[in-house]
Amino acid sequence: MPSLIKNESILEQKKFSSSLVFWFLKDELTVTNRRFLGEWKNFALGIIPTGTNNITFTLDNISSVKTSTDFSFGSFFVGLILLMFGLSFDEFGFFMLVLLLLGLNAILGAFKTALQITNNAGQNVKIPIMIFQRSETQQFTDKINTVLAERAEQEA
Repeated sequence: MPSLIKNESILEQKKFSSSLVFWFLKDELTVTNRRFLGEWKNFALGIIPTGTNNITFTLDNISSVKTSTDFSFGSFFVGLILLMFGLSFDEFGFFMLVLLLLGLNAILGAFKTALQITNNAGQNVKIPIMIFQRSETQQFTDKINTVLAERAEQEA
């Protein structure tokens, strides 16, 4: 749970996964009545945890929030090659299993969803989220946009 400042309250808080292999490592995104806070994991090749990103924006500094969906042909192609190599073994073994799992991870990881936040200076921050959580991501995006619209209406 993020540290809150005086007169700040959490409006929405969600936990998402950004890796198929490490589904249990959750990324946490929070919108309060004053800020957006995010913490998500970095992965090399989609399977090696390499660190964490943290971000905080005051709501006044956010110009737009959207959900994007993308497809990585390169990741999909590499996954197909790994799957074909894995299936080419005559006998089921450890190496075959590793190739099959890496291939499956690459293929499923080719379909990507991201929460994209743009600040008033035009800086974009993309927070990767598993494609399986696309609808939850869209609901969270809608909540942030509702909070931003309500703040704009109060200031007018």
